[in-house]
Amino acid sequence: MHSKWKLWDYFSTHKSSLNTNEKGVYIFRVFEPIITTFVKKNFPREFQYENPKIEIGQELTRSALEEITTSLSLFGTSQPLIVLNAEDLSKECSDFLVENHEKIQDRFVILFFEADSSLYKNLIKTKEAKIVEIEAPYFWEYNKVFDFLCEQRKMNFSYEAKNYFLEIIPQTVLDFVNAIDIVNLNKNGDERIEKKEIEKSFAQLRIDQFKLASLLSEKKKKNFYEELINLKMTYDESRAIFFFLQGHMIRLADPSYIKKKNRPSKYDKEIQSYSVKWKAFQIEEQLSKFCRWEILSKRKDKNLYLELKQAYFNESYPL
Repeated sequence: MHSKWKLWDYFSTHKSSLNTNEKGVYIFRVFEPIITTFVKKNFPREFQYENPKIEIGQELTRSALEEITTSLSLFGTSQPLIVLNAEDLSKECSDFLVENHEKIQDRFVILFFEADSSLYKNLIKTKEAKIVEIEAPYFWEYNKVFDFLCEQRKMNFSYEAKNYFLEIIPQTVLDFVNAIDIVNLNKNGDERIEKKEIEKSFAQLRIDQFKLASLLSEKKKKNFYEELINLKMTYDESRAIFFFLQGHMIRLADPSYIKKKNRPSKYDKEIQSYSVKWKAFQIEEQLSKFCRWEILSKRKDKNLYLELKQAYFNESYPL
């Protein structure tokens, strides 16, 4: 089953991206890496309890794929598998999935594609695989992306503020998410957001975020954690920054989005330069940390700052 959706239509009509009563192969074709994060957060809670295994397409071998899709976990359950950048799977892995996807009925195997591939095209032809394609907005539809994100966060922009936002923020979902979160941190209560608040917001936090991103990209982790601690962030600020940094790691994992830009920014060029220094398992480890710290920020958990200090200590005095 293959269905196509616009971003705002899909998430407004799907309370969950998986049917827990119907396991098998699920495929998500996304137009931007940040959409993968949205889809994963829309997985049901009971799926998260199953401790899904996450693999990067280019790192996965056929023997590992066969073992993961046929073996049971320590608790006798069928551990789910999530494959990021499935378009980079080897021919051997692709052949295995084409030949055996009908037999995978006892667990979730979830493939995220950020580009077309022969595997994706072959699976589209099947009836068993559940395929969701989230299409990129046309340039004139980014006002709907903006409206959707604001509705999620229950934010109300004035007409002037909305037009100003759409004028100054690059047309990518990740840029929109980061910018809206920054404005959200600096807004005055529940009142409608005016243009002057947007101007004020970007004079404050955005520089700090990109400074952190630069330190992380260069693997200056001791300086990175020291900067995080010295910022003395509120929980709302740390939540926005760790969300931003998750997107940053996704971009480091796959900088191919830059090729679609007519005029890459300084940030884009930095991503392209440093992405080769990061291995898949390093990105996965860092992503897991940022995801956890975003959750701790949301809960206003004091353990957040203890974990940041521990991370700084580990980088300062490595074993």
